[in-house]
Amino acid sequence: MSAVAAASSSVKRSLWRSTVQQTRVRRLYKQGNRTRVKVLTWAAPKKNATHDELAREAFATLMRTFYDRGLKKGFVLRAGEVSYISILETGLADSGVCPLCDGKLDPRNRVIDHFFPQEGFPALTCFPDNLIPICDTCNGPRAKLAKPPYTPTIGGEVDVTDWFHPRWRTAQRQLVVRVARNGNRLELTVEPTNALFAPHVDNFVQLTNVHTTWSDRLRAALRQEQDEVESELRRLRIRGIAVDRTVVQETLIEKRDYYERKIGSEEYAYRNYGIYNYMANDHASIQEILAQVNE
Repeated sequence: MSAVAAASSSVKRSLWRSTVQQTRVRRLYKQGNRTRVKVLTWAAPKKNATHDELAREAFATLMRTFYDRGLKKGFVLRAGEVSYISILETGLADSGVCPLCDGKLDPRNRVIDHFFPQEGFPALTCFPDNLIPICDTCNGPRAKLAKPPYTPTIGGEVDVTDWFHPRWRTAQRQLVVRVARNGNRLELTVEPTNALFAPHVDNFVQLTNVHTTWSDRLRAALRQEQDEVESELRRLRIRGIAVDRTVVQETLIEKRDYYERKIGSEEYAYRNYGIYNYMANDHASIQEILAQVNE
């Protein structure tokens, strides 16, 4: 704080302009590049750093310190009485689903992600809309971590034209999971529901590595859902209801439609939609279920 206070007036004005600019990042999703947000370097060089560079680094450190020692320790932001706990327990966290991977989100695995990384956007370190409750896996090395969620322009500015945001431009219902068989392998693809969102979906997959998350143990997940359907159909058979190919397919379609309705509120609804859509249209899967139920 002392380093920032001792900075020259021109540096303070620059810091102020950068702070105002960064907190206007929300406008990017509505107004595009008419709102300018530059990607700046905040770390001072290790040798021969100028007073201005040291002041900028000090400002970034101050913001991170306020987050770590203030907000995380219980400080409440005046805007809407927002606290670290309220971000972890309300809003996006209410659904119980991670907004990045669609997996389970609960008190055991919830963490806060700075969607625009602190390193390049210190003014957003405590900005409520930049604090996203996600699962700890998505905040790890194999997923988002500190990847920048935007495309840099030639002028070093932020372009989010083809990017989703968990709050301001969500991916919900803008993508679909397809499961298909390739020889002896099951393959999963993530596709846009509208061709206009193809770049958004590509960027989302690269940012979150969600394709890998949903592909992990895909065969086991399919087997689990298949077992559930078989158990349900066996109960029908015990009650004297005949189970034929049509009944199996209709049950699979009902399950598929159920998960389509549950996208955003039930874990792995995207993936399970893809699994049931695949089984409902796969003759071998239907025959296997029918054989297991009627054995």
